[in-house]
Amino acid sequence: MVEDKVVQDVDGTEGTGIWYQLEAVRLHIPAPSLTTAHSVRLASAFRVDRKIIHEAFGGQFPVQKWSEAKSDRKAAVLESLRKAVYAVFLASFVEGLNIINKADKANHWSVNYSDVVQIGRDGCIIRADYITDILAEHF
Repeated sequence: MVEDKVVQDVDGTEGTGIWYQLEAVRLHIPAPSLTTAHSVRLASAFRVDRKIIHEAFGGQFPVQKWSEAKSDRKAAVLESLRKAVYAVFLASFVEGLNIINKADKANHWSVNYSDVVQIGRDGCIIRADYITDILAEHF
């Protein structure tokens, strides 16, 4: 069973995740990556339920180890996974910027997007140096 290293948010104070979800719904902005991330964070608080499910399935789901015959594919699979994780980080960042942008216009905030990108670089939920380097060129 995966025991996440993030403090379990059982008191509902995760703040940013809730704000993004409320604003995305209110402003009619699709944010599937952020929605999924927030849902997984909420589910992480139910550690007892996860332990029951873990035990019901007899422990870990079967994981097939890499055999020598498949070792030539291992590097390609790992590279595909790396790219997929990067794509989700980038999608999450763009979704967040879209929500901030529309909320900025709706509320007349005059957000400084260079500051927003810097906050992402410094890491709040995701530390995203490479992604922010790309986005910084546009803000």
